[in-house]
Amino acid sequence: MKLTRTLYSMSSISVHSIFIKIGKSNYLTNQSGSSGAEAYMAEVTYNLTEIKGSDFVHFNFKKENHARPGTYSKTDFVHE
Repeated sequence: MKLTRTLYSMSSISVHSIFIKIGKSNYLTNQSGSSGAEAYMAEVTYNLTEIKGSDFVHFNFKKENHARPGTYSKTDFVHE
């Protein structure tokens, strides 16, 4: 999976949120397609919200075609 090139760093933690920054987001936002970007963001969100007290992950990166920065929770990735 080429998304391993998309590294993130934790920039801060608040009461219920973890804030991360993705510096080199081009592959995520332009080359992985909408499904690839969603899968990556879902995996990061599910992993980081396993930390006790963390319910949300705020992604900070340049908005492009296939992914949008913002605050996400596990429920944002539930498809019925």
